[in-house]
Amino acid sequence: LLPEATKNLFAIAELKLEAQRLGIRKLEIGEKTGRVQFVPQPRIDPMSIIRMIQSQPKRYQMDGGDKLRLANLNLPDAAARMQVARSLFALLSISS
Repeated sequence: LLPEATKNLFAIAELKLEAQRLGIRKLEIGEKTGRVQFVPQPRIDPMSIIRMIQSQPKRYQMDGGDKLRLANLNLPDAAARMQVARSLFALLSISS
């Protein structure tokens, strides 16, 4: 069995690979807020982001042309933050 720290390292590496595939330059997720910064030509359908913002405007907001802000989060630990990152990538991957 792998130690928890090693499992987290593998999970983070997996998230980085998925972020790179989608065209996400930077992902920051904290306890209450987060931010996604995209490369100039991400592999994401802009309509997926628009649908996210329209369905949950208090959670998702654009910040300029290349950043998506996440608000109203309640993520006390790393496992919860990784799950939100996976869910976010899944939402963004639906149309890509």
